[in-house]
Amino acid sequence: MGITICIVSKKGGVGKTLTAVNLSAAFAMSGRRTILVDCDPQGSASATACVLKGKSGLTLREGLLGRASAQDLLAQSCLYNLGVIPAPMTYLQPNDHIVSVPAAENLLKNFLLDAKQDSDYIVIDTPATFGMHTVNAIIAADAALIPIQCEYLAFRSLQQTMKALIFFAEKYNPALKLAGILLTMYDAEAQISTHIVQSARKRFGKSLLQTIIPRDTHLRDSPASAKPLVVEDATSAGARSYIKLAGEVMHRLNSNFNAQR
Repeated sequence: MGITICIVSKKGGVGKTLTAVNLSAAFAMSGRRTILVDCDPQGSASATACVLKGKSGLTLREGLLGRASAQDLLAQSCLYNLGVIPAPMTYLQPNDHIVSVPAAENLLKNFLLDAKQDSDYIVIDTPATFGMHTVNAIIAADAALIPIQCEYLAFRSLQQTMKALIFFAEKYNPALKLAGILLTMYDAEAQISTHIVQSARKRFGKSLLQTIIPRDTHLRDSPASAKPLVVEDATSAGARSYIKLAGEVMHRLNSNFNAQR
């Protein structure tokens, strides 16, 4: 059975979608059967994951409404081991008849049950809000990964993200683990970046991932190519860091979950 990871942050612009896309692609490149689930109606992850073959225009919305299975929605990416479930493209509305039904928060978890049996990793990209889509992702996940930009306001917002994550995890998914806090957009020449790294190491200890994603123009511009950077330019600094991140996350989670068995 696969491990499901949700990428969450209440702060936009911290590299959440780039992390979801490139981490998924790096898993797939290492031979792991991987599914990227785009829970953000903006559809940024779907647009940058290089989907080669879709399924009749169906999206996650139809899955959550019970009109399609994960297999119905799964689109093939440019990587053999990476499938993509496209974004819902619209926020669920009250007239969808599910936002007020009992256990609506479990819709994504139930939808992914069969897919989880046939994959090694499922990575869920989420909106920068803790609305229904993000709450569903938290409940469906085995672990959460929190990207945080190496800038003051982003670092300051981390406390809000952690509080919200803990609240929903304790209420709905107490088994949820922290895959780690990921520092992104690190600039070695910027004093604030160095300060954020030092502060994060002191404050979060082992919760902080060792891998740091650098500020990289190739990474910034990669969405224009509609391909994950780890596919488009695997030798770039940004791509190398995400490949390293995939190895670190796999080691952390496999050690964690194997210890429970």
